[in-house]
Amino acid sequence: MSALWSYLLISVCLLHELTANDSNPQVGEDRCKNPDGRILTMYPKKIFYNIGDTVTVNCPTGYQPNPSSVRCVKIGSSIGWNNPPQCIGVTMEDRRVTSSSISGRISCTPQCPGIWRFTVQCCAEPYNYISCKTSYDKSVTFTDLQPSTKYRIYTRLSTHWGQSPGIVEVIYIRTEDSVPGKIEIMKVPSMEDNTIRWSLSEEWGKITGFQMNISAWRDYNVSFAVDESLQFPPNVTEYKIPLQYGTNYTITLRGFTSGGAGEVTTQNIETDIGDPPLHMEKTISDVTLWLHPVLSLNGPIRSYEIIVFGGHEGNLTEECLNFKNTLYNSSWTPIRYTAAVLPAEILTSPRTFTLGDNHHYNGFHNAPLIPNHNYTVYIRVTSRWNHVEKSSCSFAGFLQKRTDGSFVIVLSLPSFGFIITMLSLKFLVLVGLAVIPLTPWMEMRNPAEKRKKKRTNISTEDVDDDKVYEVLEEAENGN
Repeated sequence: MSALWSYLLISVCLLHELTANDSNPQVGEDRCKNPDGRILTMYPKKIFYNIGDTVTVNCPTGYQPNPSSVRCVKIGSSIGWNNPPQCIGVTMEDRRVTSSSISGRISCTPQCPGIWRFTVQCCAEPYNYISCKTSYDKSVTFTDLQPSTKYRIYTRLSTHWGQSPGIVEVIYIRTEDSVPGKIEIMKVPSMEDNTIRWSLSEEWGKITGFQMNISAWRDYNVSFAVDESLQFPPNVTEYKIPLQYGTNYTITLRGFTSGGAGEVTTQNIETDIGDPPLHMEKTISDVTLWLHPVLSLNGPIRSYEIIVFGGHEGNLTEECLNFKNTLYNSSWTPIRYTAAVLPAEILTSPRTFTLGDNHHYNGFHNAPLIPNHNYTVYIRVTSRWNHVEKSSCSFAGFLQKRTDGSFVIVLSLPSFGFIITMLSLKFLVLVGLAVIPLTPWMEMRNPAEKRKKKRTNISTEDVDDDKVYEVLEEAENGN
């Protein structure tokens, strides 16, 4: 404790002596006084300096001493510094920053001495000497810079007689974002994998989002058109496009930064047609085959083909798909032939076709059915577009012609439940009809059914191939 009191007593005495010397004008009249100011500092640090002392002038960052050192001298009858020391503020004003340029003006406060010269250099960060650009003017402009890049700009001071006090100021400026370049498509969508994936470099700036426009159309169906615009956040770089068969697509993509929208990348896709929808199955009644148009969902429908297989066989779908159009030949065993090929243009609404009517359709003979023979009938629907052909096959039914000319519909096992259901429905209908007077019902029902059957049956007289369209049209009109 006694040591602490001794230290405090010595400190108080020294402070008293120093204060007394500063307050006595006689003490410093033959010496130079440290200039007052919170910015300028002198080294070594004293309150008074003797004549002949040389002192270094120090300034904080952004200021430059003028001059960098001073000496205490006697001029005539007065004692003072050979040059009044001061700190001059140096900064870069009027900064203008774009995505590719930085400009500004070197300014001094209060003003730059006429002997000062400036060298301003601009280098990309991390430091790359090749990227550095230099200006020797106080008004500087650096062009051809990279967008969204950090640059180090430092100002070096020198005098006209070659002295170089050093670097005055170092500042860091980031150029603004530019509009991005073109997006790169990394994966093109397909019917097997409908994902589109893309990539965009951030060298132009931070990505803020993406825009995708999708246009779809079909050359064979002018009523089909799709136009869609989608927006994605910057972290989403893939999307599943619900592609459809037989469709042309134009996909455009572009990215966005704070600088605006980038260049557009275009991707064109044309999908092949797919298998046409299946025709309705089990449509045979006696020898009458009901035909129904199917929709052009996966491609334009080209034709409907009636294929007859001799025998009561199981599932022949694969054989139907691979079957080549074959003319009827009575000497062939087993019997397999094309009974008719009907162009899609004439099947725009449901109608009937009579099996074995001994007529020709597009060059194929719908040959009479042989008594005591079983037949398996399939309907093959075919689409064709751009040299691509696709087909689908549906089971129409089994039938057998008896010697007396009647026909038996041979049921497959899956059809049994269907027949039970139809019989139940028929029973319910008959119960309902029991409460309706019979004679008016018969008068209303029979003539209408006859007229409807006449209008929809497309069986014709034996005609050559060139007249098949005319005959079918007449059948449609009820002639």
